[in-house]
Amino acid sequence: MEIVLDSVSLNHLLRGSRKVRERFSDSVGTPIDQAINEGCLKLALDSAKGLISEWGTTCGAEIVHVLITKWESQRGLFIIEPLGKLSSAQRKHLSAYGFNDTCDKLILRIAIATEDRIVVSDDSDFWDPNKIANYGNKNAPVARLIREELDITLLNLKALMEQLSLILKQTQKKT
Repeated sequence: MEIVLDSVSLNHLLRGSRKVRERFSDSVGTPIDQAINEGCLKLALDSAKGLISEWGTTCGAEIVHVLITKWESQRGLFIIEPLGKLSSAQRKHLSAYGFNDTCDKLILRIAIATEDRIVVSDDSDFWDPNKIANYGNKNAPVARLIREELDITLLNLKALMEQLSLILKQTQKKT
């Protein structure tokens, strides 16, 4: 499964990690590490490292560097080049819903160019910037627009973890 992971979701993944509190050791872990290590999950990035920079701003550059190094060694990261494009009409529709953040648009452009076209976000901007109550609702305005106009599936972190659990169980049954 190829995904684009937003910085809010990465921050949530790290918050649950006991190892993070132990001062950024090389053994920092997240709940998605097993899926990455087993080749079931790959994270898409832009070649200019804009998404990595956003992760560093949100989660801390030092911890992100440790994760990047770890995930690269497990072949869990790949670069998208060229990025997908948003038409002026799509940008206008997104803007009408309050979806204006440059990095959020970068995430969509990365996702457009991936095979699976999946964005994982716990950021309310991807669901409905005007109503936090719509978070996780696949029919929230931005989520619906992203699905219908860009053919991108939007998952929150909980939904990703559920899918990964099923994939890992299927992988283990085959071995």
